[in-house]
Amino acid sequence: MEKVTLYKFTIAGLLLLNLILVAFLWFGRPSAQFGPGTFEEPFGLNEQQKSEFFESVEKHKAITQQVNMNQREILKNYFGALKDPTVFTSQPVPPEIISLEEQKIQSTYDHFLAVKNILTPEQLSEYPGFIDHVIRQVLKRGQQKPKPGRRNDGERPEKKNDR
Repeated sequence: MEKVTLYKFTIAGLLLLNLILVAFLWFGRPSAQFGPGTFEEPFGLNEQQKSEFFESVEKHKAITQQVNMNQREILKNYFGALKDPTVFTSQPVPPEIISLEEQKIQSTYDHFLAVKNILTPEQLSEYPGFIDHVIRQVLKRGQQKPKPGRRNDGERPEKKNDR
């Protein structure tokens, strides 16, 4: 194959790739079916319902963030005990962890119950699909593994030089 023909195919391929990229940027990626930003679309919420919904979202978010902070602190202390050179046996999980996890689950349930309560009878027909989607998303999020070499918070673990 001649170099000119090779260049023509290369240019055509790159042009096609650029067109696909421009189309992707122009149309964007598909949005999630449900979520805080798109919640009102399938339900057709009025302004009062939107206000109540976002109020519930903020309340749920605040509770969840506080619980997560408390959990991190307790777990940091729990696993920090492993640094003690005299600890060689398993320690029981702190009961506070179970209580905090219960608070998080209850807060999520209460949030979705609040969402259900702001809907009109006509809007309730979309609610089961919304809950199915949310359950899939929550369970999928819990299965995600951190990238190799990174902690869950996105930071790299500290490396110690053995030199």
